[in-house]
Amino acid sequence: MEPFYRAELVDTAEEAIEKLIKAGLPRKIAVENVEHSRRCVVWKNDLYQVLIDHSAPHGFGADVVVWYLSIRRLDREPIHDWRHLQQIKNELCGKEVEGFELYPAESRVVDGANQYHMHVIMAPQGFKFPVGFFPKGTARTDVETAAKFGAKQRAF
Repeated sequence: MEPFYRAELVDTAEEAIEKLIKAGLPRKIAVENVEHSRRCVVWKNDLYQVLIDHSAPHGFGADVVVWYLSIRRLDREPIHDWRHLQQIKNELCGKEVEGFELYPAESRVVDGANQYHMHVIMAPQGFKFPVGFFPKGTARTDVETAAKFGAKQRAF
């Protein structure tokens, strides 16, 4: 995966709105969606486009800063390469910040395309979620070690 570079959205706002309306969204929602995307910073590389909202609304309180990342492949195919998503978070937000994908209640699902949503806690500095793994260092397994216990792993 190539490094990211700052980019601009290709479609004009009106073109983007018309595409969303043709896809079945009501005009009001299409306009809100496009207005939001125009406030985001756009990053691209050879595989992905990422829109970052640096002031995403959230309920964590005033002392917490959350960046919202909207991630999609340029070819619009599904993603779920964990390493790619980790690299996107590291490169665009920082290696020592934590982010998450939310698998919401069915009543809050947004699933209009192969688009992925990551929320990254940018402040307070050093914030760590009180769930997950807590190793005393990283825990990565190479191809040969993984094979010894019947697992598959890609080379780093």
